[in-house]
Amino acid sequence: MEHSNKRVKYGFGEFNLGDAWRYYSVSLARVRSAAQMFGQRHGMKFKVRQEGKSVLVERLA
Repeated sequence: MEHSNKRVKYGFGEFNLGDAWRYYSVSLARVRSAAQMFGQRHGMKFKVRQEGKSVLVERLA
């Protein structure tokens, strides 16, 4: 995954069903909206929640 531009690339397409990844130094709202938009376009569902200093993203469907 490209780490230099975290604002644009989260790598949601690389998630397999049941995968859960952590993102650091990004806001919960930013990750949640990006996951929602990506999910709608590709028929995927993500659960996004704050966990300590990281944002945990889990693919549900």
